[in-house]
Amino acid sequence: MKTNKSLVIVDIEKQVTNITTTLSIPFMDWENGFEETAGMNWDEVLYKFSEVIVKALEDRMAACMTMLSKNLFNVVYSNEHTIVYKKENGKYHSFNHASYKTMEDAINMFTIGDVFNLELPHLDQIMKALVWVEDRKDVEGISFGNLISCVMELTLGKAQGR
Repeated sequence: MKTNKSLVIVDIEKQVTNITTTLSIPFMDWENGFEETAGMNWDEVLYKFSEVIVKALEDRMAACMTMLSKNLFNVVYSNEHTIVYKKENGKYHSFNHASYKTMEDAINMFTIGDVFNLELPHLDQIMKALVWVEDRKDVEGISFGNLISCVMELTLGKAQGR
């Protein structure tokens, strides 16, 4: 690693000194098998967290259906894509058909071990479901935070066409 010069800019108007240091880190290849040891193989991370992910998706689907059921008589808009309703607190919420179907598809993909073919919509729904997970335990030495990084990196990769 090489530290380049620091850039110091004094902003008298805002009464601050801004200091920026640039670090250069050379590209390196993984050493023999270290990628798996470090828990950085994203497909492996998804596979190891599959039970957590499936439960999170199932819980989110149940919450969506419960919320819709509680508000069936408060629907203000509905079409082939979405159902919008007004909750007891006066806030509007929606049930999206495609999101619900995508969660079902993702659960099926995990059930049959097809995590390698998850698409951007699946990853989006997985991320939304993981937000609500309360028990964020490590799985086989891989942190829950690493799972979140995994889903976000895969999402970004799919969004960029990688």
